[in-house]
Amino acid sequence: MRASIKAVWPAAALALGLAISAPVLADGSKLNRVVQRFASEIINRHDVSAVDKLFTEDYRQHTPQARNLPAKAFKEFAAAVFKAFPDVQAKYTPLVASGDKIAVIGVVSGTQKGAFFGMPPTGKTIRWTEMHVFRIRNGKIAEHWVQADMFGIVQQIKAASKKK
Repeated sequence: MRASIKAVWPAAALALGLAISAPVLADGSKLNRVVQRFASEIINRHDVSAVDKLFTEDYRQHTPQARNLPAKAFKEFAAAVFKAFPDVQAKYTPLVASGDKIAVIGVVSGTQKGAFFGMPPTGKTIRWTEMHVFRIRNGKIAEHWVQADMFGIVQQIKAASKKK
């Protein structure tokens, strides 16, 4: 049985340090504008150089695999994704904002034309979801928590490989 967002929101918010007393939908907020610039300038235009203007100098990223990664690590990973999925595009929908943090859900897709984590190209379009929390400081991304559906990506690539 799938849990509704209303059922899981309080636990997720507490885990991410967001205030849950009065969450505010983030449509049109200053925080959302920063996130949408992240999507359009870095992800959708495949411009890793935009990191330098959109991230703070002390930016830190947190993933299930690693914590406190600097902007350089983000650039390297993004470049690898852009190489594997040269037409990758993302759409981020704001869920909630509180204080200096905003949570978004992303839907990402791209055609796998290059190797991805050692898996050969399939030529197939792969689609996945991501959850992000961004901490914004002075109009820039200072901290970023991300959880991508890596299992779903791998399953789609393996299934597409079997059909070849």
